[in-house]
Amino acid sequence: MPKGADLPVLTPRQLDAIAMEMMRPHKTLDWRTPAEALIENCKKQGMEIDPTVAPVA
Repeated sequence: MPKGADLPVLTPRQLDAIAMEMMRPHKTLDWRTPAEALIENCKKQGMEIDPTVAPVA
């Protein structure tokens, strides 16, 4: 996705595809997905989150 891309012109399906691509494991996260790293960091801070619940926009 190019920097400065115009997101409002993308369809929900295109945005979902981009989100799925970004959720792949990353070397900088010790080969965890961003979601896995977030859950681990929240637990370390004593925060309980339910990874099965989508955030409310």
